Amino acid sequence: MTVDETLALVGNPNSGKTTLFNSLTGAKQRIGNWPGVTVERKSSRLKANHALIVEDLPGTYSLSPYSSEEIVTRDFLFEQQPDLVLNVVDARNLERNLYLTLQVMEIGRPLIVALNMMDVLEKASRRTINLKKLSYALQVPVIGTTATKPGALKELVQAIQAPLPKPYAFPEYDPRLESALSMLEEVIGKRVEADRSRWYAIKLFEKDPQVTAQLALTPAEQKQVTEILHTAEHLFDDASDSIIVNARYDFIARVMAMCVVDKTDFVMSVSDRIDRIVTDRYLAMPIFVLVMWAVYYLSIQTIGTIGTDYLNDTVFGGWLRFWFSIFSVRLVLRQLAPCTGSLVMHAGRGARSVTKQAWLI
Repeated sequence: MTVDETLALVGNPNSGKTTLFNSLTGAKQRIGNWPGVTVERKSSRLKANHALIVEDLPGTYSLSPYSSEEIVTRDFLFEQQPDLVLNVVDARNLERNLYLTLQVMEIGRPLIVALNMMDVLEKASRRTINLKKLSYALQVPVIGTTATKPGALKELVQAIQAPLPKPYAFPEYDPRLESALSMLEEVIGKRVEADRSRWYAIKLFEKDPQVTAQLALTPAEQKQVTEILHTAEHLFDDASDSIIVNARYDFIARVMAMCVVDKTDFVMSVSDRIDRIVTDRYLAMPIFVLVMWAVYYLSIQTIGTIGTDYLNDTVFGGWLRFWFSIFSVRLVLRQLAPCTGSLVMHAGRGARSVTKQAWLI
């Protein structure tokens, strides 16, 4: 790299970005604040090449202009145009970190992805990441690193000092979204440089207020933009900013499927091991016959016989028979009660008549 070139470090908070910055520069920092904000600014020179200035940009999850950190990082990447961007990615949280990677790629600056904390991933995780496939999917150099071990940074330092990576293709999203972005680029026209038109189109699609004000579109052009966004929102049945977010995560999902391998996918479960035995071409039939014999033996000769005898002799022949007898006797008595009462009344009347006659005699 030539004299006074700039390397910008970007990454999510807690991705090890500052630790890597200290390892690359020897921790000899120049600390201050970014203009107009209280966000701390750190810069130094590469320990292996003092002609290269390294800027440690604020940690951020995205480049949307909602916080001072996001604004500082986005403005530096887009306006200062560093010669090289080093995106520090936490290997343990690849999916979440790649969202920022895609946004950096949309700006179009030369990019190297440093996959940090590879040692922690290997020890604590059941997944592995194929760096070659990840590099192929993103079309940018991807290097595994461990920021806490300076000896593991040799390959990264060599990549930083090597000639700039070749230009990469912008991430391609849903064809319907790509069509809308192309139409927005036509509306923007020559207001911006050709290599920046896609980024401006994406920001218009996201309804970024800063970019919209910066472009200063005419009423006719603004009407075209509104119609394009309305059509896209109708096709996707979603808000335009959400469409972009979902498109990025769809792209990340395809990248993850290509380069991330879960070790548990290659471990046989207990069910798999059982299936492997009972479905064997030679053992399947004997096992089937044995199981059927066991079912017959248990149901007819042992457990089945014991259960049947218990129900017949104890339940139906004992308890139920006893209670049924009591219930039957009570039912018969209830039915005979009216007749018994009549007989008693008639008997009483007959006795009184006989007594009366005896007195008369």
